Amino acid sequence: QSFNGLSVRLQEAFITQERFVQDASHELRTPLTIIQTNLDTALDNPNATAQEIETAIKQALVGVRNLKKLVNYLLELTTVSTRDYKNLTIQEVISTQVTALSPVAVANGTPIIFHHKYKKSPIVSGDELLLGRVFLNLIENAIKYSEPLDADKQPIGINLSSTKQLAVVSITNYG
Repeated sequence: QSFNGLSVRLQEAFITQERFVQDASHELRTPLTIIQTNLDTALDNPNATAQEIETAIKQALVGVRNLKKLVNYLLELTTVSTRDYKNLTIQEVISTQVTALSPVAVANGTPIIFHHKYKKSPIVSGDELLLGRVFLNLIENAIKYSEPLDADKQPIGINLSSTKQLAVVSITNYG
């Protein structure tokens, strides 16, 4: 019985480890794609201005910083982790991800339009890195599964609204 119990726990550990590796690979692939797209776009344009190259480098640097945060977060998952919940401006969290993914969206022929009508954005309580990852994944999937813009299609739309107790975010794509 002890051996069978050990065997079951070992198999569960292998499954958990495999799932972790798959999730980590997916989470690392997105920022790397963003960095590569930004740099490729700047380098492939022989007429790129110094300002365009500087912008691409700055966006790549933001991606590298996000990768560093993500790697640190993944390392934290292997230890006893505590979440860093704080009040966040949801509009800023989404805007950061829209800025990061806009070059990828444009390269895919599916620009992003972020609609919000707030001078003061709704505040939510959460872990900034995790919430950012949620929106990064949702927007990335909207890009990935959207068809290029044409006469019948609209850009990818992100709409932020709120009620007294909820922040409501909708993402619309065409694919």
